Amino acid sequence: MRTGHVAPAALLAASLATGADVASAGATTAGVLVNARIHTLHDGQPTAEALAWDKDGRIVAVGKRDAVLAEAHGAPIHDAHGATVVPGLIDAHAHLMGLGFALMQADLVGARSKADVLERLKSFAATLPDGAWLLGRGWDQNDWPDKAFPTAADLDAAFPTRPVWLERVDGHAGWANTAAMRRVTRDLTGDWQPDGGLIVRAEGKPTGVFVDAAAELIDAAVPPPDDTLRAEALRRALAAAACVSAVCSGLGGVWPDMVAISPAGTPISACGTEATPRLIVTRSGPVGPSTGCPSTAARSRSATRRATS
Repeated sequence: MRTGHVAPAALLAASLATGADVASAGATTAGVLVNARIHTLHDGQPTAEALAWDKDGRIVAVGKRDAVLAEAHGAPIHDAHGATVVPGLIDAHAHLMGLGFALMQADLVGARSKADVLERLKSFAATLPDGAWLLGRGWDQNDWPDKAFPTAADLDAAFPTRPVWLERVDGHAGWANTAAMRRVTRDLTGDWQPDGGLIVRAEGKPTGVFVDAAAELIDAAVPPPDDTLRAEALRRALAAAACVSAVCSGLGGVWPDMVAISPAGTPISACGTEATPRLIVTRSGPVGPSTGCPSTAARSRSATRRATS
């Protein structure tokens, strides 16, 4: 039997397959997790029954239940109900801001028709302030009964004044309504085409679909995010990473001043070099909307051009 610190690489995060009673097991309160199948990645002690952490989130004991309880006498006990606890993932390179902004857009992945897209957009628009752009991502006309490209007219009836800009599932096209196209400073009519892109037109007028580099014309009209929006994107991205037990990440696709923004007001790039492992993340229940975690589809899509440029 062994209790005490595990290897620094084993930054443990609870990845619970069933509803464990760890909702209150935050890093600001000491506690003990029991009735768990804990994988430590430590050769001398590959599995354990319980672990304890201090008020700073540092893991102070891992091992048999009785030994850990004795080590952390008086600390609140959280029952994992036999769930599995695995080391937190350390990602060397992640576009967290791109993920965060993607999570702040309407998720159109899997929409089976234009009507389905419109229903999702209407629900999402209800959460937006007046005048804000409605951004979305993930549509694919190949999944619809009518496999032709959509048009601005399909969006205009529902959104006559709010600009709407929707990125296709593969990132190679965008779908805009008339209000969004009116924000572009260049005349979109005629027969000219941008280098590396295509403005889909009918009788010389844009239909609302912009392919590859042509999408940059609409992108440029979208207002840039302010610090408040960036901080919210970061908060959502970190929450999404926590849902898959990611405890540390190298950052890609961030703005130069982003290191000054974090929900706690502390640097976001500090993975740390401490020898003492920390309990970074605990959560209960399955990943999904009911837990505040993004859906699998939302997490699996890559960052948008707007968020990573």
